[in-house]
Amino acid sequence: MDPRHLDADLVELDLGESERPPGPNVIPGDAAPARRHSQRYGLTHVPQEVGKLGEESDVGGRVVAQDHGAADREDDGGRAGLGGPGHRPSVPRPVQVTFAGQDEPIKRVGPPLAPMADPHEAEKAAAAQAAVARVRSGMRLALGTGSTANLAVRALRERFPDGGRLTCVASSLRTEALARDLHIAVGPLQPNDRFDLMIDGADEVDPSLCLTKGGGGALFREKFLARRAEKLLIVVDPSKVVHRLGTRSRIPLEVVPYARGSLIAELASRAMTATVRPAPEGGGTFRTDNGLEVLDVRPDRPIEDPSRLEAELRALPGVVETGLFVGLASAVFIGHADGTSEERVAAVSH
Repeated sequence: MDPRHLDADLVELDLGESERPPGPNVIPGDAAPARRHSQRYGLTHVPQEVGKLGEESDVGGRVVAQDHGAADREDDGGRAGLGGPGHRPSVPRPVQVTFAGQDEPIKRVGPPLAPMADPHEAEKAAAAQAAVARVRSGMRLALGTGSTANLAVRALRERFPDGGRLTCVASSLRTEALARDLHIAVGPLQPNDRFDLMIDGADEVDPSLCLTKGGGGALFREKFLARRAEKLLIVVDPSKVVHRLGTRSRIPLEVVPYARGSLIAELASRAMTATVRPAPEGGGTFRTDNGLEVLDVRPDRPIEDPSRLEAELRALPGVVETGLFVGLASAVFIGHADGTSEERVAAVSH
């Protein structure tokens, strides 16, 4: 989608911090493999593995480049050749393989897209479009919460104007209302529900695709749905890419209000500052759709072991869920202001 054609009502405020880390083309540490997409020109760059910062990738050139033509379009979102309703025709998609750490930068094909009024919104829109391109007619989807997730919901409506036989469950009342307004089929969670895909945003993404989430206050429902999805696709702008979680965002905890004071004291004893999230309209505290409160926690240093900290926080009496999402993301789409996007995929364990 050309960002110039986005309606003005797509723009939503991002209340996160304004500073952005250096360029995201290489993530230090044991980073996830990355792909770079041009939504307009159909070019995909597929670094199969990413080495440590300043080091060469150790993949030894073992990579297979496939033509993303008719034989491979289903894996790339089913944009052609599926014959389902609402799908758009696609053009052949050439593949160029590069490796992170090479001297030659990632190339882009053709002139850049005209920027949106807000480049930050263009970044989020590009990521949302890339993730929605993976959706195929008839899928059961889980929908995330937040400004970037909202763009993904709107992109679903654009991609499947007749509904595409999609059925969805939303992670918040706000997302459910948006989906209904856009005439997207959304309903309640079923007892044995499983989802083909979940599309959601994130507040931070580290090199291992661990996430900080919950800025929109839906962390329990988001994680609950993510665990029931075959794949969790995360859509972010480059400012959300960090070396370690806890660098730019606090860690939300969804907590029982009765335990609030005890939890704040316990967290302080562990060198973590916790504040009660206020209601956005002022007057009182924020309440989740579950009727619970949110503590926003600031560790004394960036998180070295997200898995360990997540387990420690969940073990505290009164904590219902944490905003640390470890081992759940299948892929992260990082959008750029010119309409291109980069995909980083979770490493496959052997």
